[in-house]
Amino acid sequence: GSCSGDLGLQSPIDVRLEQPCTNPFTAGAVGDMLQVPAGGAPFEPNFGSAGYNGVYPAFSCAAGEGEGGCASLHLESSAAPSGSARATYQLQQFHFHSPSENLLNGRQFFLEMHMVFALAEAVGDAPDASHAERGWPQNAVLAVFFEDHSLPHREERGASGALKDLWALWERPKPGQQLRVDLRKLTDASSDFAAFEGSLTTPPCTSGVGWVVQTRAVGADPALFETYYKDAIGGWPGNNRPVQDLAGRSVGGSFC
Repeated sequence: GSCSGDLGLQSPIDVRLEQPCTNPFTAGAVGDMLQVPAGGAPFEPNFGSAGYNGVYPAFSCAAGEGEGGCASLHLESSAAPSGSARATYQLQQFHFHSPSENLLNGRQFFLEMHMVFALAEAVGDAPDASHAERGWPQNAVLAVFFEDHSLPHREERGASGALKDLWALWERPKPGQQLRVDLRKLTDASSDFAAFEGSLTTPPCTSGVGWVVQTRAVGADPALFETYYKDAIGGWPGNNRPVQDLAGRSVGGSFC
């Protein structure tokens, strides 16, 4: 598939944390919207997900009906009376891009994770719902950057071990394998977030996707970034779609 024609607002973008801005949601940090089961959830690898350049590994939620899903994202509009405009999304899969697709204040990171959610339940209108149906997006993506854990304020919190376990799945693939992943180790509940409307970054680049970008990178062993880049996606040119035009979009979030 390709990304061509009039596709609407596209991702990725250069996420600029600039004032003046507003927070479209009531959440004050990533942890106010992201719910992850204690002890993790089961995921199964898909090594043939179609990416922007070739294929890449993705990790699909393998939780059964009674397990309550792998993670959920709860968005509530700050522009409406409490509880009258809210949506819940369930995690479908997560995957990685190297180098990062989104930029943060013009900076590119070596690794970026995308957690892809599907709308499960919605009440009322989405904030800044400019599209005709005024509904909540059918998909939401939570993006997380990773950087060297030896840098200040990037202390290791278990991300290296979690990434190492994930990488081992494609290094030693077995039929039907699953891995229990604690996504708390790969996210930062206390971080601010930025929010904007965009698209999926892999063909067909469907627009109308709600994006939430964690603004504080997660620290991990940089050797693991290199392993992913060289071994999982075959090195240059990486599996990142180039940055797209803002097209008049504003970025809001808890950083405002």
